[in-house]
Amino acid sequence: KQAEIAWPTIHRGEAVLAEQSAWLGLPGSWGWGVLAAPPVLALLVLSAVGVGRMVHDSSAMKKIETRQAALASLKAAQTPEDVLAAVVGYIAGRCGRSERGMTSHEAVRLLTDAPPEKVSRVRACLDQCEHLRYSGSSDADVDELKQQAHEAIDALDSASLHASHERRQ
Repeated sequence: KQAEIAWPTIHRGEAVLAEQSAWLGLPGSWGWGVLAAPPVLALLVLSAVGVGRMVHDSSAMKKIETRQAALASLKAAQTPEDVLAAVVGYIAGRCGRSERGMTSHEAVRLLTDAPPEKVSRVRACLDQCEHLRYSGSSDADVDELKQQAHEAIDALDSASLHASHERRQ
């Protein structure tokens, strides 16, 4: 019997609420959905854009950190082996790979997204490192090699920035 008594009360309450909503000019349940949909969709779109930006920002931060680590290694380099390790480490980090056990030829093969002239520049630098590694080198040779490696890293960075700028447009 209580269920029979409760139903008309609830039903009357809904009727009163609907009557008050109509009297006050408030939309019904469908109206609230229509009013709420645009702001909810806007929030979803903005959050998706924000997540995409965060992924892009973390990727950009990783590239910056990889570059800084390579340049720090290059600055501290005293031998052609050190210069070689800095450049190979940069390429490995740039490509999301481990530099451990990576040869200079493997590093060059990873540069599939770089323009051929930039790859040639890196290859020449790494070949020079290998040559000086086995033929002996002076401090002047190492300094020149460090400069060449710095320029090769800069060339790869500029190519990467140019490519990412073109993808965004």
